Amino acid sequence: MAYVENEVAYNRAVKARIMANAYKTWIKNNPRYEEIESFIETGRVYNGNGKNYKENFAGSLAQAFDIYGKLSEKQCEAVLKIVDANKEKKAVYQAALAEQKAKSDYLGVASEKVRLKLKVDAVIILEAVKFSYYDIGVQYLVSMSDESGNRVVYKSKTKMAYKYKAPPENYGEEKVYIKAGMTVYVDASIKALVDYKGEKQTIIQRPNVKGIEYKQGSLKEDIDKTQ
Repeated sequence: MAYVENEVAYNRAVKARIMANAYKTWIKNNPRYEEIESFIETGRVYNGNGKNYKENFAGSLAQAFDIYGKLSEKQCEAVLKIVDANKEKKAVYQAALAEQKAKSDYLGVASEKVRLKLKVDAVIILEAVKFSYYDIGVQYLVSMSDESGNRVVYKSKTKMAYKYKAPPENYGEEKVYIKAGMTVYVDASIKALVDYKGEKQTIIQRPNVKGIEYKQGSLKEDIDKTQ
């Protein structure tokens, strides 16, 4: 009879070998295993306490996969059904986006002053060259669109804001910084007209926000691309 010096380590090794064999067989029987693994990876959460799982479908599958080294045939079918549905949605979205880009137009000519009503689609924080010690080294790109979907872009080192006169007791001017989800009424000058990935974009400068509209709870956070 064989003697096991470290039974805990031995049992772990046996379990690891069983899982590795199960995983190998599972891959062999599932040609789309990479798509399935990409889906269940969204259910894992990595933090200082190690690996945890989200309380959703992907999380439950990720936990099962990490225990058994595989998913059942029905679980795989359910995942691929979601994956294929997402692919179809993405294809429809991309087709609609391509159609919108093809129909896009400029909203004037360079140096022209315009008055526009625009929906703020995104406020993106980008890295920028620092020109002084006090320069924070970022730039704000505000991506907007008119009612026909034509793209308007404003880029600056200062946040786009709506300024208004505060009540007398507040002593002066107040600011509301522009966020995704707002509708803005703005006077501006057209800086340039550009074609970006097949979309005609109107680049504005010196925007003077005359008014804003938004529904409570509809605003989105800025997108930080400086990382």
